[in-house]
Amino acid sequence: MRPYTTTMTPILRRTLRPRTTLSMVVSLGAVMSALSTTTYAQSNIDPDRKFAWTENAGWTNWRDAGSGADGANVSATYLSGYVWAENVGWINLGDGSPVDGVHYANIDDTSFGVNIDSETGDLSGLAWCENIGWINFDTAVLGETRAVFDACIHTFSGYAWSENIGWVNLDDAEHFVAVGPCGFGDYDCDGTVWLDDYAYFLDQVSGPDGETFCPTFDADDDNDVDLLDWSALQQAFTP
Repeated sequence: MRPYTTTMTPILRRTLRPRTTLSMVVSLGAVMSALSTTTYAQSNIDPDRKFAWTENAGWTNWRDAGSGADGANVSATYLSGYVWAENVGWINLGDGSPVDGVHYANIDDTSFGVNIDSETGDLSGLAWCENIGWINFDTAVLGETRAVFDACIHTFSGYAWSENIGWVNLDDAEHFVAVGPCGFGDYDCDGTVWLDDYAYFLDQVSGPDGETFCPTFDADDDNDVDLLDWSALQQAFTP
């Protein structure tokens, strides 16, 4: 059974550390009501790339949480599901129902969750763990090491922040979290190559000898996205 919380204590605001926007106390009944109506899709985290390290809480497992259907799930604009940490328990990334269908609002206990900027890959918003409180993914203050999801290579990088356990490292060269495995042209890794993938392809086109690095759309592995890759994408199109 997933743990439920009786209170939520906001992350304390400190200089040069990511800040939370939540400031509320949640009753047991409210949280149970919100979570009991939630259903989660099968995790799309890569079985071989599912671990992230926290210095003060050890390993977090983004896929094998509970029944397998409770693991993390990465959508185009938000995260959902649970991460399991042996030393602190369940980490809730969001219920998969953003208030506007695109992003979590992160204004109260029913709208928290981790968002993805579909253009930049920057992460923002909050995850919740009963035993350690809020985990803040809006780490823009860190510059190049802010929390990011790169859909071209389907991997996370950077750091999230927890007031009680410190930095959550998504940036380790050997142990990192990725989505997949994803096929050529499947930018959102949903098992199909469809119109939404075509839209993302247009953003990555660089022409011959360009500087765009997006392996998902680089069919001939020449480190650019051009008309040859467009031809391959057409052939990969899922009718």
